[in-house]
Amino acid sequence: MGRMNVNLYNAAYAFKPQNFVGETMEIAIQRIHEKLGDRFDTLMNVHDEVIGQCYPRHLNGLVRDIEELSSYPVMIHGRELDIPTDFKSGPNWADTEEIRG
Repeated sequence: MGRMNVNLYNAAYAFKPQNFVGETMEIAIQRIHEKLGDRFDTLMNVHDEVIGQCYPRHLNGLVRDIEELSSYPVMIHGRELDIPTDFKSGPNWADTEEIRG
């Protein structure tokens, strides 16, 4: 619902991949909640990001588990695509550092 111009076409081309990322994140959040809900609280979902909290003692195991539960490979034009995950941790949003799974 807009003017027929390059911006409208760009938005239309971007819709499918952006929507796929959002849907994939919802699947991951559901899996995480079902399997890890007793150790990880999901606080916010922002398109391609999930923000949550856990006790520090659970962090290392949760990173591995969340990485596995977030994996959702799909075939696109004969090639497998699995969106990678990365993790940051800290006592607050301002003081986070990247961590490895």
